[in-house]
Amino acid sequence: MIEAGALRLDPVAHVASTDGEKVSLTPTEFRLLAKLVAAQGAAVRRRELVQTGWPHGARVRDNTLDAYVARLRRKLAALPGAPRITTVHGVGYTLE
Repeated sequence: MIEAGALRLDPVAHVASTDGEKVSLTPTEFRLLAKLVAAQGAAVRRRELVQTGWPHGARVRDNTLDAYVARLRRKLAALPGAPRITTVHGVGYTLE
């Protein structure tokens, strides 16, 4: 298990949970969220997130990363007490 405050990530089931509530994550969503959890409180650059989410050199447009972050934000909003993904303008994202 990977933990950040009340948020728990299950790397086997690709599930995020808090207080018994769970949401399923795609493998890419899981990799992105795990990267943000690992750097909790610090900004993660967009380029690092792209390399983490798509590790095999896929060409990813900026709006693709933004779409995945938006999906993660919606999923985290469904979990009570889950941290939020915040945009760090000109840099990337952070988990707070």
